[in-house]
Amino acid sequence: MPILERKDKLKLYTKTVKNYLNKVGRKLGFQVKPEWNTGTGNVDLVWYKKLEIPLMNEKDSLPIVGFEIESSDRRRKHLKGDVFNLLSLSPSLGVIILIEKGFEGSEKKAEFDLKGNLVAIRKYISGFRGVSRLEVWTAKEVEQLFNRAFRTKNNFFK
Repeated sequence: MPILERKDKLKLYTKTVKNYLNKVGRKLGFQVKPEWNTGTGNVDLVWYKKLEIPLMNEKDSLPIVGFEIESSDRRRKHLKGDVFNLLSLSPSLGVIILIEKGFEGSEKKAEFDLKGNLVAIRKYISGFRGVSRLEVWTAKEVEQLFNRAFRTKNNFFK
């Protein structure tokens, strides 16, 4: 697959995941904001509640669920950066989403890299239990959530 074609596909996969999350979040009654600045970095997408009366620290928005979306086989160091961004946001739930198609190369390599990253990041975030609730999802799981929320049968991430 040519480089530009691959980059375009990865952008489409990321956009599709963000679109699913946006629609599900709104259906659940949340406001949705892309690129939420935490002061130390940006979180890709956040479901939040807008408060009628600002809290004592003058904040009028409360982040409930934060999402970091990874569409390519990045080093685990980058995934740890995603964890740090979610910890800085301090939502009720932080989710790192790995888009399976971003880990493609040879089929065997793709499975190894995706599975290896899933295992590594899940092990890493287990150290934050009690401090923060962090989870790792795949794009297929986001699509399943969307399908349940809207009673559809999309199969983009088959």
